[in-house]
Amino acid sequence: MGRIALLLFIAVASCRLVSLPSSTCADGTGCFLGEVCCSGVCVAEALCASSDAGLDAGVDAGTDADADAGVDAGPDAGADASVDAGIDAGFDGGPLPTIVCNWGTATQIGWTVTALQDGTRPLAQVAAGPHGEAAVVYGQPDGSAWEVYGAYAGGDGGNWGTLQRLGSDPFGATSTPFATPRVVIDWPGTATAVWGLTTGGPYRLAHARHRASDSAWQPALESATGYANPVVSQDGAGWIHAVSNNGANYASHMLDPDASTFSSVGLVGSYAATGSVGDIAIKATGGAVFACRTQVATNKHVEWAAHYSPGTGWTATQVSSDAGDYGDPRVAIDDNGNTLVVWTQPVDAGTFDVYWNWKPSDGGWAIALPIQAAATYSRTDPSVSARGGGWIVATWTESPNELASEIRAVTFRPGIGWSSAAKVSGSGGSRDPRVGVDAVGNARFAWNEWSPGDKIKERRYTPGNDFWGTTTPISVIDAGVVSLDLDVAPSGHAALVWIEEVAPYQFTINAAICR
Repeated sequence: MGRIALLLFIAVASCRLVSLPSSTCADGTGCFLGEVCCSGVCVAEALCASSDAGLDAGVDAGTDADADAGVDAGPDAGADASVDAGIDAGFDGGPLPTIVCNWGTATQIGWTVTALQDGTRPLAQVAAGPHGEAAVVYGQPDGSAWEVYGAYAGGDGGNWGTLQRLGSDPFGATSTPFATPRVVIDWPGTATAVWGLTTGGPYRLAHARHRASDSAWQPALESATGYANPVVSQDGAGWIHAVSNNGANYASHMLDPDASTFSSVGLVGSYAATGSVGDIAIKATGGAVFACRTQVATNKHVEWAAHYSPGTGWTATQVSSDAGDYGDPRVAIDDNGNTLVVWTQPVDAGTFDVYWNWKPSDGGWAIALPIQAAATYSRTDPSVSARGGGWIVATWTESPNELASEIRAVTFRPGIGWSSAAKVSGSGGSRDPRVGVDAVGNARFAWNEWSPGDKIKERRYTPGNDFWGTTTPISVIDAGVVSLDLDVAPSGHAALVWIEEVAPYQFTINAAICR
């Protein structure tokens, strides 16, 4: 997408930001501390006061200073990608207009699905688009086969479309390639679902698209033999980077926004023992980082991280010791190239802690350390997110006991370090935290709070004044939650998906959109 189209979007998305602040919002409600009302919407004061100057500075810096870098960064991406990357990078010099969205009504978008007899459960992933679009994909067992389903909601208040089967694996009874399909949404609003499949022989990557103008998902296409279980991320020009594995080997593939098949990029790494699915994050200008856990002995694991640079390829580094039975890592990279990896590892029998390691954009990896001072109780299930400007946010579950677990969070800035841990949730059995960050560092947290009664809750953090908003209940439910995923678009729109177990081995797929 070129500069003109992007600026048109900015003009529409930010029209509420360019007017002078008013004392009360149009709906009569007040704003949080540090926020003001711009044409009926609560936003950070700095965004409202300087949106015109910031927009001009960002566009000038992006198009003049960074256009050449954008060309170099986008492999075969062309002029549009270079301008997009340059403008995105330039917004670091001035506030990128973002919205303060409002959550819509939670919607059941998937019928009751059944687990396999071995207890294998469906898993879902969600993507949020820059104009309020959202997409959900999930894998579910259907008799002896696995199926991939997808649903799409258009921007500007569009409702969820018809749930659609995207693909099927006739050999799913003996493998689980469809257990966790992935989905991303680019700037024009095109959703792309990616998954692995097999027909009894080599694994392949498959993908299906739903463009903003489409009424249904397009037919699935197949490519890239030899690998399964992909994790995917997308840069500012719409290129999708997928890393998948066939046991100990991890391969990298890329998909052009207009291409029909993935192209092979190369081997990410080969490890002596079987590794995990892993996690991937990508910069707007195309650089990526992938992290995974590999087993080196019984109950002994190490964490690896690999960086990708266009024109250079992958460079892998071990970022932990082999102290014990580590959990799968989560990774984030900001648009300056600063990288953070978090994971869980045991500190003694039955107690886990969240560890982290980081790499500045101009240096090597540091030493792995606990994310906070050592605890006498477990910290588990970390989640991490980053955007341009250097904000990196991490969250986890802290469990003094099962009935009093709570969600905690910290922010990290290169050259400054970690903030003190903040308590995000109540103490009523909160778990499964997820975090996403928009283009200027506003973070949204979502979690499942199950005592008393299951609830999906959400909370917003504004970095400029270190202020936490009020907790918002997204859904009050009568069943247990077995899967939860959150995504936040650079524009500030967000989307949630969760799976409820409504009866033994019976599940529904549910979602909500923040517009």
